[in-house]
Amino acid sequence: MDAQDFDNMMKMKEINDKLKPSPSDDQDPDPSPEAFITYLRNDKKRTLKTTQTYRLQLNAFIRAGGDLSGEQQAILEVIKKDKNPNTQSNKLNAVQQYRLYYDMPIGQLKKYRELLFNEIKKKTKTDNKQLSTDLPTYKYVVDALKKLTDPRDVYINYLVVFHGLRNKDMHTTYYEKEPADIPTENIIYKDGKGYMLFICNYKTNKRYGDKKIYIENAQFKRAMKAMNLSDGEPLFKLKIQPWNAKRDKDGTGGRKAGGKISDSSFNVQAVARSIDKLGETKIFKIVVLYLMGRKNHQKLNQIAKDRGTSTAVIYEKYNLKNQ
Repeated sequence: MDAQDFDNMMKMKEINDKLKPSPSDDQDPDPSPEAFITYLRNDKKRTLKTTQTYRLQLNAFIRAGGDLSGEQQAILEVIKKDKNPNTQSNKLNAVQQYRLYYDMPIGQLKKYRELLFNEIKKKTKTDNKQLSTDLPTYKYVVDALKKLTDPRDVYINYLVVFHGLRNKDMHTTYYEKEPADIPTENIIYKDGKGYMLFICNYKTNKRYGDKKIYIENAQFKRAMKAMNLSDGEPLFKLKIQPWNAKRDKDGTGGRKAGGKISDSSFNVQAVARSIDKLGETKIFKIVVLYLMGRKNHQKLNQIAKDRGTSTAVIYEKYNLKNQ
């Protein structure tokens, strides 16, 4: 190896070290979670939501006394403090991804997470058995929807009952007509005698792609008209914010009134506005139970498509008869 080759090799090593830090003798034995989060932010395959979720899960693990670089058995002891198998699995996934990034062993963690999948299935069946006796009937939900008067309540509950949408799917901006450019956010616009929903920001978009749902229902159309929305106006907006010195970075109070609320704030509103505050998941299970009882496979396929999922997933996770 000549001097030029050696210089090139050292330059490449320096670049790689910057791209992916790894433990060394002169590095802190517990690599920084922030370096991992920075890596995720720069990874185009990861969404902002995924990055935020990993950050929350890692911080929760550390607050619970966990050591990300510690022995796997010690990590599992901290994970098991959470009694909910779903919570354990989500937190463990973030820890696994962190350790993979720093080339740390994950064998025991991976094996335990596989065991959790069976526990999650058992819990789903137990929960479904309880819900099958606790939840109201499909007729009750449909009758309650017909009696709603607040237009935004109608908007949310109609889309859940008849199209099986998740909360995030319904967080939209209104337009008078279809935009010329392909939207980068969920929108709803006038289309002929009805309204078209264009949904690109939702949980399973990578698998199912953008969704379009056309609605001509009379109650839904009355609700949309009653909102009296302007072109480009979010359906769920920020209210005027009290002045806050920490938030006031641009002299506007930090958040402008009339702007679109965050997804997390919309989730809160969606639950509060849902029939009997049941939330979209429980209402969806009521609908699935009714359609299965009627053996209406055509409608089940339609709401699976609208939701952005498969009928197999519906039968496993949302079927109250899955006991």
